[in-house]
Amino acid sequence: MGLTNYEGILQAGVKGALVHVGDRSGRVISRKNEGLTANVWTVTPSAVNSAVYTLTVDGFTASYTADGSATVAEITAGIKLAVDRTYPEVGALVTITDNTTTYTVTARQAGVTLALSVDANQSAVEATAAATGTAIPVGIAVMDLDGSLCRMPASDGGALKIMTGLAVAVNAAIYNLDITLEDGRGYSADYTADGSATATEIGAALVASLNAKLPASTVLAEAATGTITLTSEVAGQNFNAVFGSNSDTGTWTVTVTTANADPATTYPLAGVVVRDENLGIQTAGSGVPTTVIEYPALRSVAIAQRREVFVQCEDAVNPTLPVFVRTTASATYGKGSLRGTTASGATITWSGARWTSTTAAGGIAQLYVP
Repeated sequence: MGLTNYEGILQAGVKGALVHVGDRSGRVISRKNEGLTANVWTVTPSAVNSAVYTLTVDGFTASYTADGSATVAEITAGIKLAVDRTYPEVGALVTITDNTTTYTVTARQAGVTLALSVDANQSAVEATAAATGTAIPVGIAVMDLDGSLCRMPASDGGALKIMTGLAVAVNAAIYNLDITLEDGRGYSADYTADGSATATEIGAALVASLNAKLPASTVLAEAATGTITLTSEVAGQNFNAVFGSNSDTGTWTVTVTTANADPATTYPLAGVVVRDENLGIQTAGSGVPTTVIEYPALRSVAIAQRREVFVQCEDAVNPTLPVFVRTTASATYGKGSLRGTTASGATITWSGARWTSTTAAGGIAQLYVP
């Protein structure tokens, strides 16, 4: 997986180019763009005496006839033997793995979707869909799968913070609930209980007041039989809530049922993809914005680490802003594209990365890759 001479054609201000070509303090590593995925099916037979079991793949059929005391293990073994020895046209398309209670059908050619069917005494479930591989454009962040392969970023989703509060009802007491978002914005609700106060009354009133004030994509307040539930609407977006009252006996039982968890990539980020002199211009796959240079599936990808790279930014950036990596594609930008502000539920923070120049939205900026 040796790299070609990528540095000879790098140009300042071009997406995927190294900022300092002669700088040897960092490095450019090689990871292969993960390849094609084979179509895999799991088939489960039911034992029926003397039944004929068939497996049809792309119009070619293999069959096995059970004996008078059929068992599932006998049938799975019989189908494997039939495909391996008796029906070469089926064996040329798939391999069979006998699991005793089921058998696995795997396409010999990765990236090709099988047309597979079985008889009424069997059920077939597609375990893995065929995938043709995705080209990786230059100038985006990628994940390192295992030290040899890379792919565009995906997120584990993080966790929504969930917090509950239940009041002890006191007649004529004043109850309050204050919510502070992680960016410092605060929202408050107050309610004065009547002469026959209930927790249900208090919870409903505070929730109605808060939901009228809280912006979209922040915190959702709900009330059920007196218990107030506060839920972050975006994973990784933290908040704090303070429940109180002016009565010594109007106390609250407060519980954080789910702690906030920032989304993270499913594999560690490897770096930013840089240009290779042998790459041609291809129509856009998952990159941005329309015409990009891409590494096809199974191609070795040049990835910069611990050095500066020119990247295209989704929004305006400057050295005071953090670096966010897109893990969910938008209509305009693909996975791995970079920005200076979070996109709700679609980005993760890249710790250690930093902007070293300023640009407007859609412009080219310098990014230090950790």
